[in-house]
Amino acid sequence: MSALTRFGKWLYRISDAVLITVGLAALASSPFYHLPDVRAHLIGSAAAPPFAAPAVLCLGLGLALRSLLRREFVWQDPAKLTWSDGTDGRIRAIGRRLWGGWGLRFVLVAYATAGGAALFAGAQSWVWAGLAGFSGVAAIAVVSARRTASVRVRWVEQIVSLVLPLLGSLLAVRVLPWSWLWGVAIVAALGAAGLLIGSGPLLRPAVASRAVRGELVEQYNDRLVRRMSVAFLDLLALLPGPRTFTWSRLFAGPVVVLRFVSAACSRGAPRCCSACCWSGRSPWCTWCFRC
Repeated sequence: MSALTRFGKWLYRISDAVLITVGLAALASSPFYHLPDVRAHLIGSAAAPPFAAPAVLCLGLGLALRSLLRREFVWQDPAKLTWSDGTDGRIRAIGRRLWGGWGLRFVLVAYATAGGAALFAGAQSWVWAGLAGFSGVAAIAVVSARRTASVRVRWVEQIVSLVLPLLGSLLAVRVLPWSWLWGVAIVAALGAAGLLIGSGPLLRPAVASRAVRGELVEQYNDRLVRRMSVAFLDLLALLPGPRTFTWSRLFAGPVVVLRFVSAACSRGAPRCCSACCWSGRSPWCTWCFRC
């Protein structure tokens, strides 16, 4: 086979990818060539806030951080786990997914921020602080996603990711100065440096090395449900899946127990019934359910 024939086959294989890439690039860059028309269509004659672009940046960073820290890249096909699983290859594949998802998310954040800055045409004094904040949050996002996390740590991560959109809204209405972005950058950089220890090698993150079969299969099933939901336009199936719930927790809380006691006392329940409900020994009291 000649070199020209091999080149033709290679060009044929990548032609679709090249066309899609060129089309997406043209579509993404088109708003920047017609800024007055786009601004008039979206904003009209109203004046945009001078620090609207930092708000877009903070909102995008919060969404990217929250999305990446769900660690949805930790999955593996159950059939491959059973028949052709290679631990080293699986760990590297999860590492590549992590870096690919991280890059895609923060490229979209950069694009949205650049579009917001060009569209709103506000003050430009925040740019260097915004770049520092972007770099710091991107660093702590990938370092945190590489580590394993318990349920409580994941709750803390999701709550912390809500701080960035709140900060962006306060910057947009000028309650806080744009210099707070420097603080975000410093805190994120220090956090990334501290969390770097124990996160694993570059393509072998700790979260992939310590993932068990149950977690890999569960994430794979969730991913399969999301793909089918998008394919069949079933938006309700994109909601988070149900979690295990026990009935004992529903009636054992002090607030619910207090409701049973007050209901029993107001309806004239026997003292033994009220005492059982208050002590929590009998949350399935028949008298309370009659109330």
